[in-house]
Amino acid sequence: MRLLASDYDDTFYLSDEGIKNNILKVKEFMKNNIFVIATGRSYQEFIKKDKIYHIPYNYLIINHGTTILKDNIIIYSKYIDENILKDLINDLKVDKCEYYSFSSESDFDTNVLPNKTNKIRIKYFDKGFAKSMNDLVNEKYSDYVKCYYVSKGYALEIVNRVVDKSTAIEFIRNLEGINKSDVFAVGDGVTDRGMLTLFNGYKMKNSVYEIKGLEVSEVDSVSELIDMILK
Repeated sequence: MRLLASDYDDTFYLSDEGIKNNILKVKEFMKNNIFVIATGRSYQEFIKKDKIYHIPYNYLIINHGTTILKDNIIIYSKYIDENILKDLINDLKVDKCEYYSFSSESDFDTNVLPNKTNKIRIKYFDKGFAKSMNDLVNEKYSDYVKCYYVSKGYALEIVNRVVDKSTAIEFIRNLEGINKSDVFAVGDGVTDRGMLTLFNGYKMKNSVYEIKGLEVSEVDSVSELIDMILK
């Protein structure tokens, strides 16, 4: 048995036609293997897409690896330490940002702080300011969180420091008893780096600059990768 984990935006979904091809290949793959969607989206933001396309998967990883679901039931979740949230939010200078939101296990993104926060997303107007905020968070709060700078939108994505997509995949791998050599991953963004380097990683040809330089093989689509794995 093999396991394939795919990022969603700009990976599993590139176009309506492309996702249809990917879905057909995933159904073939899932006859004897495990397929995982690993996305930075919140649960409800992903489910909106799932209701449109009816995406098949065995496990769903959301919020960059903080939460894992099987059959829409949460089997693992990791939060940002509530003891540092107030100071962290204050240091993020939300009054100077274009947009910010908090994500919990199964809700929509919201600008109202939930009881338990899995992810913070904040988008700034200026690239330099966004990078300086990224450096500040990773230096001051490194014992608690990890902060990703997303160059496409001058945005930061912040989660608990001990989790990412690779740790979530490792959790599923151990649960299913799958050899590490039989685990594959595909993605295009900075939050995919861990899973692309820890497992048999493949980067998309449309990957962001930070991923383009990774020494892993490149593919045009998830369906192309599935064909390669099945052969």
